[in-house]
Order: sequence, then structure tokens, then C-alpha cells
Amino acid sequence: MLRNRILSGALVLLILLQTVLPAMLVLPAHAAAGTILYDSLVPVTGEWSSLDDVNAIYGRPADGEVAYAHWKPYRSTMAYEAVVKLGREHVAGLTLGDEDPETPYGFWAAGIDAATKTAWIRYYGENETVELARCSIEDLDLPGDRYRIRVENHDVDSMIVLIINDEYFLYANTGNENVSGYFGLLADGGGWFEEINCWIDTPEVRGMTANGRITNDPAVYRKVMMGEYEHTLRLQFEDLGRYHLTARPLNGDPGLVIDIEKQSVTVRQITESFDLLLIAHNGDITFHYVIRVEVSPTSSLQYLEDGRPQYHYTPLKGKMKAGGSVVFDSTDRQWHYFYPLEAIEGDPTGASGIAHAVSPDLLSWSDQGVVWVDASIIAIAVTEDADNTTGFFTEAEEGQSRLVAICTKGDLSLTSGIEELYIAYSTDHGATWREPAQETHGFENPIIDGRTHSYGYDMYATKLFAHDGKWMMLTGGSKVHLFTSSDLVNWSHASAFEIGSQSPDLYPVSVECIDTLKWIV
Repeated sequence: MLRNRILSGALVLLILLQTVLPAMLVLPAHAAAGTILYDSLVPVTGEWSSLDDVNAIYGRPADGEVAYAHWKPYRSTMAYEAVVKLGREHVAGLTLGDEDPETPYGFWAAGIDAATKTAWIRYYGENETVELARCSIEDLDLPGDRYRIRVENHDVDSMIVLIINDEYFLYANTGNENVSGYFGLLADGGGWFEEINCWIDTPEVRGMTANGRITNDPAVYRKVMMGEYEHTLRLQFEDLGRYHLTARPLNGDPGLVIDIEKQSVTVRQITESFDLLLIAHNGDITFHYVIRVEVSPTSSLQYLEDGRPQYHYTPLKGKMKAGGSVVFDSTDRQWHYFYPLEAIEGDPTGASGIAHAVSPDLLSWSDQGVVWVDASIIAIAVTEDADNTTGFFTEAEEGQSRLVAICTKGDLSLTSGIEELYIAYSTDHGATWREPAQETHGFENPIIDGRTHSYGYDMYATKLFAHDGKWMMLTGGSKVHLFTSSDLVNWSHASAFEIGSQSPDLYPVSVECIDTLKWIV
């Protein structure tokens, strides 16, 4: 089994040789087949001859010139193929898009170089030849064997596709130019062309959409970027013309399950990046499309998913819930956002608990994933204990953070909906969290027991802040409560507001006209 490859290459400059006067070469009828029969080839340079006994066309340079010949023009999409036999040092290819049949330049060509064992797509200009794409065909048994070269002009996407033995695929973008005009043959050193077929004005696959992010890639027809937790790709097509689709993975078989309906293709059990080959059939007309499916473990690509907000923060995966907290860490000069996250049902890599995101400016955020795995946490409030009022940071080293969190946990052993408040701290900027221990700190969680207090059965810690030499904590629920503390551990109830809110806020406003401070809930 040959190994499939799709590669794009760098630009290469080649010098074209002089032309000779064209002549007419009459081909046997069997030399050209397909939907339209072409029975005449016009040589432009080199020497061309038809070999009736082997049903072939042979081209070779004359006086050091590259041999080029063409048939009459086309004006739209086409598929064009031939079986080519090359000598050890020979180059041969199929040409497209020649607007001026009297000159040996101004066209695209795709073919094989036997000397370097490469396939290529080039544009032959008047003064230079630009190589658009190249790939190695080292696995092919060159020279000596016959190789089927197929060129497809995807007019809608300005793409030329080179296919060799149905195994190697090479794409090149023509720069939004409509490739139309005369098509023909190119030989350098000599080349045999047999079983020549051509299909003109072929319908194309149009209007592809996907559940991943679709981007253009010069090496393939399309690239679809998917998140690592998305294991199913759905491709939908607006117009398949008269085609019927088949599909298979191009680079090996990664255990995919592929289902095809009239206007869609579904690929399941995706675990890694791969290339998907779509083959569109209509009788004896066939078009090929390679879709590169890129599965990325990085958040940068996953945040490009269609439908995902690009301005407001969203977690990489999972359900972000209310009850989060933003804090500035003076030790790393970063903003930190902590929030409850519920894992997606059925995601084997998902976790529920407190998730973390980091930002230098409150605009661009980097998702850090779940840092405190505990599905019972339903709200969290975080602050920085710079003066070590809790005593948690007595042995903290320079540069370590002094973050303190009070979170609300639902008592999973009860059915009454009672919540309790727990305290934890972090010295690594929120990457990990530790709860105090009796033997180390003289107390243990919870710091407010929902089964003994009289503040209501639902109480969500939503805000921690320092004011006038003491700590303040705001909680939400059926009522809004305000607590005060000197050490973030022992709290006294200060007041309650008859306001039902799960995530209330409290902040001061200076009123200049009466020279006083007012608080807004």
C-alpha cells in the first residue's frame, strides 16, 4: 500500500526555451476519450507523433526545447487524465489554461519529474516558470512503470488538483484566476501519453459547511479545525450538482466510522488529525476533494469554533456556571478568574469543579482548565491576603501568591439544599488549592456550617474584599447577607437585605455634594 501525501512546495524559477512553428498532428480516435472526443493535437514546440500500434502519443524536445502541444480550449471546470510512461531522466505533465495557442507559455501544468522522483504543479510564464506546489513520490517505482496522472480544475475555488495513481494528491491555488483556455501535454526529455480522457464543464461540489471551523489551506481543498473533545465531524453541502459522494480517510485508517447521506457526510470516532478524501461521482465523471481535519489540543484553535463568542470569555469546554470571582494577584501582576464549571456529559476527559482563567488586561484570557476538582462547589469568592491575616502564608516564599478562596459547597449527603462555606488557599497563583488542617492551622472546614447557622438554607459566597481595616464577605441566595472578619476565617453577621439574588455585588460610591460614601448592592 502506498503511503499518501499532500504537500505544498516553495517557488522555483525555470527558463523556458524557444518555440517552433506549429503543425497539425492527427490522432487515432482511441487516443482521446471521455465526454468529448478530441481528434487533433496542435504541436507548439518539440516533436510529437502518434503510435497506432500501442495507442499512444509520444512527445520529445527538439533542438533542446521542451515539447508542448495542445487541444482546443475549454471554458469551465474540467477533469483531464492520461497514463504516462517516463524514462529515467524525463519530465512529463498535463497542461491547462493556455489563452494564446501560438506561444509555449501562459499556462499551468502538473506532472512528474522522474529524475527527482517528485510531482509538481507549475505556472509557465513568458519569462519564468513558478512552481506552486511539489511533493515527493519516492514510494512510486520510477522509472519504468506506467502512472496515471489526473488533473482537475476546481473553478469555484481556483484550485488545480494533481492526482497520481489515485494515491498522491497535490493542490495548488491559482490566485483566484479562472483557469480556462487550451489544454495539452508537456514533455522534457521524452514522454509517452496513453488512455487520454477529458471531461468538460463538470459540476462541482459547492457550499460546504461543518461543525468545526473551516479555513482555506493551499495544500488541500479545505481545512476543518476541531477541538480535541469533539469526536464527530459533520459536513453539509448546499449543492452537489448531479454527484453522489463516497469518502475514505486518505492517510491510513484511524478507526473512523463514516456515514454518507444525500447532502452530508458524518465522520465519527475522531481522535487525531487526518485527511478525508471526498470523491464525487456522476457516471464516468469523478472529482476529488481532500478535507484536512485538524484536531488541536490547544485552546487557540478551539476558540475559533463557529458560534463561539470572540469578545466575551468562554471556557474551553464544559458549562460555565454563575458564582465566579475575579481577583488581581500582585505577585504575578495578572488577573485571575475562578468559576464553577460543570463537565459535559459523556466527556471522558471532563471534570467538574472550580475552573481558572488568566489575563494580563481583563480582555484576553487564557483558559487553565479545572484546578479544584469538586463537583459539590457551586460558588466561589477569591481575594488576596497580602498581609497574611489568615496565617496561611507564614512560610510563603518571595513570588508565591497569597490567594484565599471561600467557596460554597452543597451538602450532597442531605436533600434539604443546605450549603456550607469552606476556605482554601493557593501559593501558586491559583493552579492548586489547599484546605486548612486542624493539626496545622487549629481549625478545619467548614467555616460556616449550613446545619447550624440561621442565615437561610441557601447562601452563596460571591464577594470578598477589605474595607476600613476589616474583611467583608457578601453572600447571595434567598437573602443577601453581609459578614465581617479580621482573619477571613472567623465571621460575624453584620446585616441582611431582603433581596433574592444568587450573585449579588456590593461597591461604594462617593457622593460629592454631601461628602459621604454610599454603598450600592
